[in-house]
Amino acid sequence: MPSSQQGTSVPTWQEDYARLRALMQSGTPHQVIKAGEEIAGAVADPMRVAQARQFILAANMNLRDRPGVAAALARASDALEACPDPRLVGNFHALAAWSAHQTGSLKNCGIHLITSERALSQMTETGEPAATAWGNLGLTYTILGFHEQAREAFDRVLTVSDSSIWEKGRIQAVVRHAVSLDHRGDGDACRKMLDDLLIGVPPAPDLEPAAVAWLRFAAHRRAVLGGPEPAPTTAPDIDLPVFREMRILSRVCADIVARRERAALKLLDGPGVGVETAGAAEPLRLRSLALSGLGRFAEALEAERRAASHISRQSERLRPLLLDSVGALLDHEHLRRTVARYADAAMTDPLTGLPNRRRLERFIRELAARSSEAMVGVLDLDGFKAINDTYGHATGDQVLQRVAGILARNVRIGDLLARAGGDEFVVVLPETSLADAGRIGERINQAVMGDDWQRMVIDIPVSISIGWAPLKRGFVGVADALHEADQAMYRVKRSRRQPCSH
Repeated sequence: MPSSQQGTSVPTWQEDYARLRALMQSGTPHQVIKAGEEIAGAVADPMRVAQARQFILAANMNLRDRPGVAAALARASDALEACPDPRLVGNFHALAAWSAHQTGSLKNCGIHLITSERALSQMTETGEPAATAWGNLGLTYTILGFHEQAREAFDRVLTVSDSSIWEKGRIQAVVRHAVSLDHRGDGDACRKMLDDLLIGVPPAPDLEPAAVAWLRFAAHRRAVLGGPEPAPTTAPDIDLPVFREMRILSRVCADIVARRERAALKLLDGPGVGVETAGAAEPLRLRSLALSGLGRFAEALEAERRAASHISRQSERLRPLLLDSVGALLDHEHLRRTVARYADAAMTDPLTGLPNRRRLERFIRELAARSSEAMVGVLDLDGFKAINDTYGHATGDQVLQRVAGILARNVRIGDLLARAGGDEFVVVLPETSLADAGRIGERINQAVMGDDWQRMVIDIPVSISIGWAPLKRGFVGVADALHEADQAMYRVKRSRRQPCSH
């Protein structure tokens, strides 16, 4: 259970979640807003208030109510300050990224995306609420056209829950990805992706109405590309903009397949054909197919050109969002805030701005005075000498500063991160088990290794070795506290140097 939930009656916040999610699934966002406001206005528990505010935000987004979204976004942000739970932080920023994209604020969109993924990666919670958060991030990625990142987010859904959230989100993500391939001229890949989806899904009675609606659109879209005509089905009557658009697009596809091209064009010229469901290029692509069927090839070509222009503009606008520069900006800001807590120069390492060995000594003495237990980790960069020897000490210092930023965003509020000297860092985790410390260490290790070091030190991998040991009652001074962790760290280093036996 996340730490912020420890003071909450677990059935209470879970019941809130189940009630609000059921209303959301039934396609009644106005009822979600009403129920969410009742919860947020009646309880004092920060966890329940923050969760309710995020459901209200999502409901306004489903309604595409721009003023409502702006107001709900502000209230959800305020509520989150009192409950910085990783799931709620990640879910909020996933929704905020979607909102920022809709309003054209691309820099904010990128920052929200990265903040969301980092928060959810720190989450230890499992179950449907955790799956919902990863699912919302996956949906945001796929709406933006980041299909690989969307797939990875939905893979994470399966690691926290076996709920239907994965199936519903995956269906939507696959359909959007397939349609985007057709927009880029790869109709064969689109058809294959839709074929694989339609063959592998469970029977319709086992699916939520939203998933059935996406599958119905997928079947009609595949038929346009030469697949079999779908069996007659009734479109789920979900009165939301995205599903109204999907019903129109499905009818357009059915008309094109049945050689009713004029009827298809009339639908495309009518109201209700938005660009958010399947992208701005989709109505133009279908228009081109209908015009081709009528032999109006010049007009069809012009529609294709306009579709290609939309794709090109979208790619140019969105490409910078996931660049390393955005991540570096976030790390710098997080590190700046970390440093501000330890602004005393006598307690601060001048290179990284982190607490130094003196501040570490004081922190450990404070733990001893309270008879508090903790885990201490000694973190040492692997092969740092090779970086200094190859690229010089200036680059080595930049690597240390970058590592400091990565470490700062992967420790928790209340932990102490310090630079002990050279390429060695220390993290102290109060009231933490060895198992939890190991998970935090693995997350840190993956974050360091996963960074784009090729821009700074080509062909020299950057990684860390971490040794953990408990700070037991009765320890004396920082040297005594670090000794066991230091020995554990060197055992890790030695194990990596040993050749594999066959």
